[in-house]
Amino acid sequence: MTRQAIHAASGPRVPPLLFDEDGFLQDPHSWTRAAARGIAELDGIGDLGPDHWAILFYLREHHLTYGSLPPMSQVCRTHGLDRGAVKRLFGGCREAWRIAGLPNPGPEALSYMEAVSDDLEPGACTDSTLETELRRLLREHPEWCVQGRHLHREYRFGDFRQALAFMNAAGEEAERLNHHPDWSNSYGRVSVDLWSHERKAITHEDIVLARRMEALARR
Repeated sequence: MTRQAIHAASGPRVPPLLFDEDGFLQDPHSWTRAAARGIAELDGIGDLGPDHWAILFYLREHHLTYGSLPPMSQVCRTHGLDRGAVKRLFGGCREAWRIAGLPNPGPEALSYMEAVSDDLEPGACTDSTLETELRRLLREHPEWCVQGRHLHREYRFGDFRQALAFMNAAGEEAERLNHHPDWSNSYGRVSVDLWSHERKAITHEDIVLARRMEALARR
């Protein structure tokens, strides 16, 4: 992290925050909300909303109390969020930890964070090649997440008509693939779960349909 970035995270007339070579804050007690906003901006996350702050303060409280990283499923469950919330909101556990102003947890914990951020349980995919394909989808479209053995996404549109138009177009794509989503609609919100009922796992057709849905949603 550059000296300019350190000043940007600290704010005007505030002593610069000190980070280690991996970008983690050296002194967790020097962290402030302004620092979190600055680090988030540097990471390209943008404005921090209520869900961001709930996770950040939970991470800080848990670390300062127990000196450890809590299970991400516990963090999300405590605040009524889905399992993919940390990845969706921050890009991963490592980024959330950094924005929370917590110190470098060490190589073993960092490896754990990377594994948790992938959010794939054993058997979620039908083979290793497909798993690579799925990880690529999740990197390129972080709005999608894996919940158990389902590929999940929530779309939000301006009104019911837009949501219905999306579902009609996506339904045509599903018919072409002969692979149909589990989904529901509430006004401008469309909740989608993709998986194979027969194989009880995510398949190639799910990933193809997810990508086609993304293209339709961006029209």
